[in-house]
Amino acid sequence: MGARFDIDTSELEQLGRRLYRAQEEFGARSVEKVFVAGARKLRKHIRREAPKGPTGNLRKRVKAKTYKRGQRPRGAYAWSAARHAHLNIRGTQERFHEKSGKSVGRMTPNPFVDRGASAGMPEAIAEMDKKATELFIQDLKKTR
Repeated sequence: MGARFDIDTSELEQLGRRLYRAQEEFGARSVEKVFVAGARKLRKHIRREAPKGPTGNLRKRVKAKTYKRGQRPRGAYAWSAARHAHLNIRGTQERFHEKSGKSVGRMTPNPFVDRGASAGMPEAIAEMDKKATELFIQDLKKTR
């Protein structure tokens, strides 16, 4: 299970209120597109911060998805779905091989998800605002 970073709309009160009202007027699908647009921007920044490694799996497996409560989308998140992502993010203590007892070493924490999310948050908010405006204008045109 990978680590994840949520886009928390409680921090973005004005945008959050606007999106919540929009679900009532324009439907949950439009609001879900807005959340995904922001999460994709975060995904790009998290991939930049992820360590390369020999296989590149930490970078390749950064995902962006929405989560729902009932039928309404509540937010979006970006995270690394690589099986070993939590070891890189949190680090480990000195570890020993089970059979031989040899030291495997320790791993220093590398919170690349937090760094990428912090760097990408302003861009994600701007993208969500832009996408919301586009979609809501399109929906208004359809209803007229």
